[in-house]
Amino acid sequence: LRLRICCRRDDRVGWVLAESLDPAVLTELRGRMAEALAVLPRSGQVEMAGPGPDPGERSAYYAATVAASAADRVAWFETVRDRLGDGLELGGSVSRTVSDHVVAEAGGLLRHESRTRCALMVVAARGGVSSYGRALHRDSAAIDPAALADRVVADLPRGAAHELPAAPRVLLGPQAVATLLATFAQLAVGARELSGGASPLSGRLGRQVLSPLVTVRDDGADPAGMPTGFDCQGASKLPVELIRAGVPLAGVHDRVTAARDGVPGTGHAVPPGWRFGAGPAASHLLCDAGDSTDDDLLGVLGDGVWVQRVDYVRVLQPRQALVTGTTRDATRLVRGGRVLGPVPQFRFTVRLDELLREVIAVGARRERSETVFMESVVTPAMAVRSLGDVEPTGR
Repeated sequence: LRLRICCRRDDRVGWVLAESLDPAVLTELRGRMAEALAVLPRSGQVEMAGPGPDPGERSAYYAATVAASAADRVAWFETVRDRLGDGLELGGSVSRTVSDHVVAEAGGLLRHESRTRCALMVVAARGGVSSYGRALHRDSAAIDPAALADRVVADLPRGAAHELPAAPRVLLGPQAVATLLATFAQLAVGARELSGGASPLSGRLGRQVLSPLVTVRDDGADPAGMPTGFDCQGASKLPVELIRAGVPLAGVHDRVTAARDGVPGTGHAVPPGWRFGAGPAASHLLCDAGDSTDDDLLGVLGDGVWVQRVDYVRVLQPRQALVTGTTRDATRLVRGGRVLGPVPQFRFTVRLDELLREVIAVGARRERSETVFMESVVTPAMAVRSLGDVEPTGR
């Protein structure tokens, strides 16, 4: 149980965190906050706009996920183990969670939503070379552990190891695209960053700055992602068309930035004290699929490297969207559109806006993912001309 309570006196605002519903505890906290507000500087914060329209019901709660037991999680594991067969090492995780989100205001706003989540992650390895797969949904009945295990095995690199080529073309799998696109959106599409000049897209809305193959929106109602009804301010999550055919169109707002700019809110507030910034921030990214099959993407790539997963991404320069990161699990050498075998994992350093400008093909199949700062990301594979500067990591 965690409570985040906003206390306001005129234009002085403060937050207090609590982990109890005991009236005596909350009364004491209220008194201490009243004393603090009396001496805090005036924030000059604008009056917040209302919660906005409710776009309607969405499926955030599934009884099958609630009813699932530890035995069900073991059954998933056993299914994956049996599908992998002998000779493969197995790693990964199974998780199921149920959460209740309540937002209330003294002025009368009261919103409640129960949300379920289930995830299956599988890592299979043979001879020190691994492959990765992830399934994520709010409904545990929608996850097929056997199908995920089969895909992981099919993607496990075979053949002799090869050296990493210099400045290769790169085919990014859906899970790799998810991490990179989520990081870019975190840096680029928040209203604070856009209006303050801190976004790599500041001053570039309405201009062709990315590949025309890239179209991205944020939609908390789309069942392709992980539907959510409202943000931590109680504002309805509304769809926002962020990028259309490579042209950035808009950013996301919370109730404060919406009131400041005189525009409708979009339901993208973040919790107070959030370690990823003050927000607002994108929460449910969906990137449009293309028309290329997996084989088509290999053909477009020609000679290059196929990256299944990105281990981590660290931001070096937010305004330039400059990041560094490493690949992980199945990274494969491709020659003439054919997979030859594994290559060493490598580090890359790249500007994400330039990466998205270099997209030359987009896959028809999308996968669902998430990050620690984003509820869901739905992305296809992408072939790009370059992943910036690359060097082997020695793993």
